[in-house]
Amino acid sequence: MKTILTAQAAKANDLYTINSRNRTEQDLISSAAYAVFNTLQTEGYDLRTPCVLCGGGNNGADGLQLACLLKQAGSEVTVLYLGALYSVSVAETKKSAKKATDAYNIDPALLGTPKLEAMSEQCRYFFTQVQAANIPVLTTLPAEALLSEQPAYSVIVDAVYGTGLNGAITDRNVCSVFDQINLSSIPVVAIDIPSGAHCDTGALDAHALYAGQTVCMQDLKPAHVLFPAAGYAGVLTVADIGIEADPLLEAQSSLQYIQETDLDTLLPARPARANKGTFGRVLVIAGSLGMAGAAYLAAMAAYRAGAGLVEILTTSKNRTVLQQLIPEAIITFYTDKSKLKKALKTSLPRADAVVLGCGLGSSKLAQIAVKYVLGKAKVPVVIDADALNIIAKKNALLKGVSKKKKSQIIITPHPVEAARLLGRKTTADALLANLPGAIEQLCNKYKVNVLLKDARSLIYSHDKNTRYVNLTGSTALAGAGSGDILAGLIGGLCASKTNALPTATSAALAAYLHGKAGEAAEQKVGARAAMARDILDALKK
Repeated sequence: MKTILTAQAAKANDLYTINSRNRTEQDLISSAAYAVFNTLQTEGYDLRTPCVLCGGGNNGADGLQLACLLKQAGSEVTVLYLGALYSVSVAETKKSAKKATDAYNIDPALLGTPKLEAMSEQCRYFFTQVQAANIPVLTTLPAEALLSEQPAYSVIVDAVYGTGLNGAITDRNVCSVFDQINLSSIPVVAIDIPSGAHCDTGALDAHALYAGQTVCMQDLKPAHVLFPAAGYAGVLTVADIGIEADPLLEAQSSLQYIQETDLDTLLPARPARANKGTFGRVLVIAGSLGMAGAAYLAAMAAYRAGAGLVEILTTSKNRTVLQQLIPEAIITFYTDKSKLKKALKTSLPRADAVVLGCGLGSSKLAQIAVKYVLGKAKVPVVIDADALNIIAKKNALLKGVSKKKKSQIIITPHPVEAARLLGRKTTADALLANLPGAIEQLCNKYKVNVLLKDARSLIYSHDKNTRYVNLTGSTALAGAGSGDILAGLIGGLCASKTNALPTATSAALAAYLHGKAGEAAEQKVGARAAMARDILDALKK
């Protein structure tokens, strides 16, 4: 598995490399600048008149060194410095007058120029290198520099904030420059992270700079893969600049993602001497009247995940259609409260995993089923769809479950369902702006494993010590029934007795397989035409 580093973890790796590998901070900055320079050359960008946007931190230092490299290569490069400038504010003027001293006496020639004291040590050093190379340094964007028929710059490199942005961009000049660049047709290449993207959350400032390409230093960061920031990163190029991972921090990396090379470990070969009991029994409690399809899709997905036997517990009105759709499954049905409880009492103890909620509805019988399973189940339980909505209305159903049982429960909400579960006027839009924050809240509130569905789904263990992001998938998955398939896949993997995995890891693996099936369906029939049945077909492989 590969790791995706938070800003803090990336900084720790920088320090580890400097302290243990006899490298300096200047070495790392130079390596980053060379990596971007090589990318600009190999990708064929027009380097006649580049403009490098620089801030006052080490990301700005990367940009300043890049400007020197471009100058040496013959480019007519310009630096647009967007960090702090020398100025005299009204408050400072009053303060100086009150003290009647010359404590704040700035040479008028410095006003409006880059403030050296506000720069990081490395930024200040490389700024002197830019000055020595006689590279023009601007602090404001010339009028019509970008929007004229012949723009002043052939390519723009963004080295303003990098991983250092934590709040909103408040500098009016910076906002204006970013807005103008976003309206222009000039290509933008970001160093490490597009300015305006928040490294650890994937949140995006209203004036964030859109990059057509981002050169990531050594490791991907959350902003590269989590939306909405991922939509501003463009093509990702990961540059190896010789930073080594701190072994003491590796286990605390913020996110992991599954790769194809992990499948041999996560999905080992099935033993030759086996029977259906070897691969587990999944109980799918799903399908109200008119929603037999949800039960079918979840059950079929459980089989596709390798389950030895699937039992569907559903309303009696779905019995005939489900027996025709999936004759491989056992169909157990109920007509009233007493028969439902009797069926649950018989079926639940036999199950190795439970999938609960797909198309279940919100009737009193559905509520009884949810309450019974949460109270009695001793195996992994996948809670999806209508079961989530039932819990959202009555949090006590899940909050009252023991800690041991909660470690085997996984909830799989999409953003709207997650907003309902969080309550307190939480909106799906607010949740989508900060997915890591939302899944943290869900884990804190319910103390269970969580798979928060999005274009890049997040999966956290109940104790938040294990965190995954899924990088597979396509818009072929954005259709009815897709979530039922994912729930069934998780259930099928959780039921296996041959490769028992922690519940969160099973969910991450299911999300990976689900995403790959979506990609295959898109290739076969196109993203617009793909349906849930196409995803199921793709799982055959």
